[in-house]
Amino acid sequence: MKRLASILVLSIIVLSGFAGCSKNGINNTTEKIDRNRTQLYVSNYNGGIGTEWLYEIKARFEEEYKDYKFESDTDKVGVQLIINPNKDSGTTLTSTLPGSSDEVFFAEDIPYYDWVSKGMLADVSDVVKSAAAEGEETIENKLTAEQRAMLTISDGKYYALPHYEHVRGLQYDVDLFERKLLYFSMDENNGNQGFVTSATEQRSLGPDGKTGVIDGIDYSLDDGLPSTYDEFFRLCDYMVQRNVIPFVWTGMYNDYTLYIEGAIFDAYSTKTEASLALTFDSGDETVRVITGFDGSGNPVIENVKVTEQTGYYVFQQAGRYYGLDFLRRMLSDKRYYHTLSIDSTFSHLDAQEQFIYSSLENEPIAMLMDGNYWENEAADAFNRSVADYGSRAENRRFAWMPLPRRADEESSAASDRAVMTDSARSYAFINATVESDPDKLNLAKMFLRYCYSDTSLQEFTVETGLKKAVDYSLLPEQEEQLTYYAKSFWNYRKNADMVYNLSGNAIFMNNETTFTKNIWSSQAGSSYAYPYNAFRSSGGMTTKEYFEGMWLTSSEWTDRYRQHFTESD
Repeated sequence: MKRLASILVLSIIVLSGFAGCSKNGINNTTEKIDRNRTQLYVSNYNGGIGTEWLYEIKARFEEEYKDYKFESDTDKVGVQLIINPNKDSGTTLTSTLPGSSDEVFFAEDIPYYDWVSKGMLADVSDVVKSAAAEGEETIENKLTAEQRAMLTISDGKYYALPHYEHVRGLQYDVDLFERKLLYFSMDENNGNQGFVTSATEQRSLGPDGKTGVIDGIDYSLDDGLPSTYDEFFRLCDYMVQRNVIPFVWTGMYNDYTLYIEGAIFDAYSTKTEASLALTFDSGDETVRVITGFDGSGNPVIENVKVTEQTGYYVFQQAGRYYGLDFLRRMLSDKRYYHTLSIDSTFSHLDAQEQFIYSSLENEPIAMLMDGNYWENEAADAFNRSVADYGSRAENRRFAWMPLPRRADEESSAASDRAVMTDSARSYAFINATVESDPDKLNLAKMFLRYCYSDTSLQEFTVETGLKKAVDYSLLPEQEEQLTYYAKSFWNYRKNADMVYNLSGNAIFMNNETTFTKNIWSSQAGSSYAYPYNAFRSSGGMTTKEYFEGMWLTSSEWTDRYRQHFTESD
């Protein structure tokens, strides 16, 4: 197949990529140092978002400050940004940051509170409290109330700015859905198992229960998509009938399978429920937890208020059960997923390419389990598909897939607004080592501020298709520049409450990894980091067994975390 040739080409590109240039003609790794200008070294985690957005800012910043003197004791004029694209996440940077020559960082998986306590980040409070450009409000006013409170919880100071929103879930092939008529009909008794029989037949209202454009949000984009979990798997069965493979995902990285549990959990939850592992406090609201199972094995759901003393309920939340059960059902039928999805050599880039090529090669796959950054990350695969298939591969329509927000037909959505969790813990910050050089610190702050102007934020979204984790809007003409996929996500985001992994609670601040990376682990017979492994193990495991293995008793919770409980008045 043509795709095999493409993989060989990809291997050559990867092996020769170290000398590659950006589309702006700037060499990614070997730009010559201009001794007449002041250098600022900028590190960028270039996984799902790439680095092109940063080169665009570089070009503008260098031009705007070409006559500016940054070093008081030299004759240098102007600035040269030396950009270091890399894959250094917080895991690596924890040990390398203090000795790094890079000065400004854009990175993900950052344990913010831990690094603040260790003095690894420079104080950027003056940057945050100032305007990024003339005529704009302060950067602080672009933050949510939670971000303002939680970023400054340690000592009232800011040590980083939120970078980009990283959301996990399913992406679907809109062209395939329309060609194969994979939508539910408004008429459940239309004689076609409740699926539309033509492109013009009215579709069901979908997960949001609405249609049409309301207050600038297009609620029709999810029309015809499943609104309950049973409907979703009815759709999977129908796809199989129509010779469509429902899912593909990477088999190389088991943590990717957490994407679907987390996405279902978010879709089911209120913002209070989705934030509970950060706050351990439901306030005046109640949250839905599972306290046991009835004689038929069905979960018994109760509405309870949660405090620090009853924080063990975060592991019993109903949304977590449904997320687990959704994954188990995905794995329950081999016809539901591409065979390579359980191959440990099948990477996320392979899965993206398989998804893109599948319809072109008449072996269609409907949905990809990945993050909202996937299209940007798969740019090379898209380019190869056009080279292989010409106009057939151009202007294809993929979209973010809104997931069911109701467990069954009898229940209703927990909230009128969708909930999404920003899972990357992605921040922009200045290395604390720069604080010893006032001139360089001033330059670093000027650049960081520049990156949060409306122009830079909008430019970032147009280039990457993603949203920076601060408040701003796009002009209509900028929205038109987005791909079909990016438009679909931008529209969905407009009516969603975002949960950021920030908290002022001592339980979370001192156990950040437990309540971010390890929240889905279980002691169900053996120790499992990922539900996927348990459901794929010999003999398999029920959702109930895995879920109960996540629980802590009241005494276990107290023994582990009481030193962090807030003292009562």
